[in-house]
Amino acid sequence: MDVGTDRSITLEHIEQLIALCPIAIVDVDASQRVRYCNPAFEHLFGYGTGEPLNRTLESLVGVKENDALHLTLQTHRKDQTSLELELDVIPKRGTGRSAGYWGIFQDVTAQRHAEATLSKVTQTMIEAQERERFRIAKELHDDVAQGLTVLGFYHSHPHSDGVPSETDRREVTYTDDVHLIVGLATEPAEARAYRFQDGDFVEVALIAYDDPM
Repeated sequence: MDVGTDRSITLEHIEQLIALCPIAIVDVDASQRVRYCNPAFEHLFGYGTGEPLNRTLESLVGVKENDALHLTLQTHRKDQTSLELELDVIPKRGTGRSAGYWGIFQDVTAQRHAEATLSKVTQTMIEAQERERFRIAKELHDDVAQGLTVLGFYHSHPHSDGVPSETDRREVTYTDDVHLIVGLATEPAEARAYRFQDGDFVEVALIAYDDPM
């Protein structure tokens, strides 16, 4: 079998596989211009067939030349629709990055949006839990105020330190009492005490005594 013919067939098969790949792939030459791109690349960035060829990657998608082999990008399609991408760079063997490389783009826009939504929902749930603790504390304060002396109020922060949060400042009702906040973000848990004075929480000394019993 002729080696040259066998090699050309292999390269042809590789190009066919790249053309069918659902992941955006681009071949950038030594002058940093697009030598080849598959249909997935054109679809991802909104270009017509062959339109990206002989153009720089920077002019197409805003990727500037650098030495990184993995990049997280905030860029856009041809119609200026925002995209969040991860780019893996594969230098051509034996030539180095400056002489050309393959770029593989993965669209992580939906993933990033989902992560942001999850973070927002989690924060909303935490704030709702804090509001509920304040509500219960207020009801207990009202119920026992006639017969007992309230020394202070306690609540915990499951995902942060034992310092007042914005919700604490916004929802505070009893400004004369001590507020004990336990932060569960560290091990061991952190307990700190505060009074609300002049529009903000002021930390007060918290002294622990061993029970003689």
